[in-house]
Order: sequence, then C-alpha cells, then structure tokens
Amino acid sequence: MVKTTLKTAFLAMMLAVTGTQITCSKANPPEMKASVEMEALVAMDASIEMDAAAKMDAALKRNASAGMDAETELERILPIPFRIHLEPMDRLLLINFEDDPDSLYKGFEPQVFDDTVNGRGQLVIGWRVDGRVDVYHDHALSPDPVAYDIAGKGLANMVERDLSGSRFLVDEFGVQAHYGFEDIHGRWIEFSVSERNTRERRPFGLLAPMGDAVENPPAMPLILLHEFYFVRQKDSDVSIRIGGREHATDMLPMPIDRSRMTFVRYCTDPLIAMLNPAMDGAMKILRLDGHISVQGELPASESMAVSGDTEYMLQYVDGVPVLGGLQRRSCKHVLKLTFDPPFPNLVHMKADEKAEGSFTIAGDPSTGSIHGHYGVSTADELIEVVMVPSGGWSPVPDRLSLRVLYRVARVFRKWPETYRWTASIIRDNSGQEYYTGQEDYAQQWHMQSEWERIDR
Repeated sequence: MVKTTLKTAFLAMMLAVTGTQITCSKANPPEMKASVEMEALVAMDASIEMDAAAKMDAALKRNASAGMDAETELERILPIPFRIHLEPMDRLLLINFEDDPDSLYKGFEPQVFDDTVNGRGQLVIGWRVDGRVDVYHDHALSPDPVAYDIAGKGLANMVERDLSGSRFLVDEFGVQAHYGFEDIHGRWIEFSVSERNTRERRPFGLLAPMGDAVENPPAMPLILLHEFYFVRQKDSDVSIRIGGREHATDMLPMPIDRSRMTFVRYCTDPLIAMLNPAMDGAMKILRLDGHISVQGELPASESMAVSGDTEYMLQYVDGVPVLGGLQRRSCKHVLKLTFDPPFPNLVHMKADEKAEGSFTIAGDPSTGSIHGHYGVSTADELIEVVMVPSGGWSPVPDRLSLRVLYRVARVFRKWPETYRWTASIIRDNSGQEYYTGQEDYAQQWHMQSEWERIDR
C-alpha cells in the first residue's frame, strides 16, 4: 500500500514536469526560444556594461576629486622667504665727540625702554674708537646681545650698571638728560644735555644711516626715526667727562631751520626694524586655510592673510596666490615691504625659470622709502633669491635745509645701495608637512640666507 502510494506520487510529479515542458514547447517554437535566450544574454551583457561604466565613472570622479583636492591644496600654499623683525624702543639720544675722542670712546647713545620684551629701564651704548660697542644697562632690562652685535663692528661688552639716577626726557625747551656710571675700566663717565631754547622746534623723520657702519650685517638695519631733531647750540649746555677729562661735543657744520646745531641728536618716536635676519633653517610656509581677512584699503583683487605678527598682502594669478608684500605693525606705525610685480609662488616655479621685479620698503611718509630690485632663479631642487636695495633711500624733505643736508651728506641716501641679500632654498623630505591632499606630502623648505656689503 505504501509502495503503491509512493509510486503514484512519483508518477504524478513526473507527469507534472513533463506537462509543463510540453506546454512551453507548444507555446514557443524553437526559433522563438532561441530569440528569448539571446535577448536575455544581451540584457545581461548590457547590465554588466552599465555596472562597469558606473564603476569607471565613479573611479574617474574619485580620481578627479583627489586631483582637485591636491591641486586646491597646492593653491593654498605660499612659501615666504622674507621677514621683518621689530625691536621696541621708547626714545634715544646720540652724543658724538669724534673730534675730541677718549682713548676708548667717541660717542654715547642712551636708549629708553618700556615694553614687555626688554622691560622698563634704560641703557647706554658706548661707541668705541675701534668700531665696536659696549652696552651698559639697567638691572631691570634684559637686552638681547644679538640685537647689539649689529652695531658698528659688533658687540664687545654688555654689562649691568646702576642707571637709576639717570634721566632723559624732552620738554618744551628741548632735551634734558644726565647720565653717570662706571665704565669697564673703572673710570667714571658722566655726560649731560640741557636745552633752554624757547624757539619752536621742528622735528622731522628720516632713515638713520646706522647701517653704513656695519661691516658684516646679520640683517639690514632699518632705523626709522620719527620726531627727530638736533640739540641747538644757543642756550644749550652739553657736558662730557670721562675719567675726569672733559671732551667737546661735535658740531653740525650747517644750520637747520636757521639755527646752528650741535651734533647731539635725539628721537622720541623710533621704529627699529631688522629686515631678513640671516638664517639657516626651515622657511616659513603660509597655509591659506581660511585665515584671510579682506582689508578695506586693499584693491578688490587683493586680500590679507595674517600669521603671527606679520600681515601678508596676497594677489592671485590664475588662481595661484603670489606675494604682493608683507607688513609689521608697532604701536604707532606700519612698516611695509611691497613687490612689483608680486613675488612669485615658489611652489609653482618650473625648473630653470627666472623672475625679477622691484621692491619698496616704506613706513610713515615722513621717513621716506627704500627702493631696490629682486631676482629669482631655479635649477633642479635649488631656488636662489637675490635682493638689492639698489635705489637707496628716497627722503621726503619738507624744507630747504633738509634738502641741502641730504645732498651734502650723501651717506643718508646711498648706504642702502651697499647691501645685498642672498638666499638659497632647497626642499628635502625630512621635516615640515606643508600640505595634505589624498595623501600626505612631507616636504620641508630649507633656506640659508645672508647679507653682505658690496661696492664699498
């Protein structure tokens, strides 16, 4: 019974399958069956091709996106070879006695400070007959020896002295100053200036020719003196005593503002800057990742990027940022270094490519401006930059006596022409990561730079 039932079920199943096949055969002749199978294969191939195309399109989009990201990152990178370093100072006084020198000194320069860098106090530079300098400073000050090694032939000695009883101020009559201290040889040094001239003073601005006395400059000194003037001979007392001996101060050989002047001069608003201090290390890389603010006084095609204490003026050439200039701000003034045409983006310079242009250094209009030229050349992985203030200093004299002074004392205008800055820049793979895209690129821009005196 059981065997009969299983056999019947098996036959029924077989008949059902056969019937299905027969039915299909009757509904679709052989040629129709082949056509259906062909259409199925074509549809399958089309589906495969569409999938492959979609995958290819997605891959191309990913690659394009990666390329665009890398390109975008490169367009946000701007190597900066230039630096402006500011040294805060409140006021300064210079007393020369080169026509009647001491065995060690030929001039003194008191400087007064009130800032967070140096502290609050004063110091005196002793200008030596051998061209070097000694620095005597308050206990409250912490002056950087490097900042004074640029003076003359360099720093000889830096020592502490009690200058608490000393003073230097400028009132409605002129300079009132008095200093007394012991020098490095134990001699008592004392000098004083007292002006009682009621005639109106007419201070002016200028670039001090301090850099002319520097033989091996570690930077280009930019001593911009606002509110600068000379101590008048009439109704003034100038006393200089070293080791008990009196010394006569030098006199200015020409009148200023129809008054005879001593060669004692002073400034109540100095701006002390060092351009491109010598270096051997990683160069600054400016990443333009949104830290850009557009300033109202800039053209619409320019923008300003701020990094640290420096503001960078940017322009764009085919979407690539280039350096229009940079500037530093003191409490009262702005010092700018600008380029025409803009300094190129070193990332995008090709091998054996060259670029050149001019530059201007300017602060307050009263202190004039410095002009020069720059050049850039590439060779393999080496980039060389040269900067020469070949145009010298252009003053802005507002009276005849100053025009005569600058014409007679040509050192005022000519000394910057004797400076030349050279930088050698290379890339290596040992340091600073300067941009990231789909992969990380760790390239460090290394710069070695120095100043030299030329055509002296």
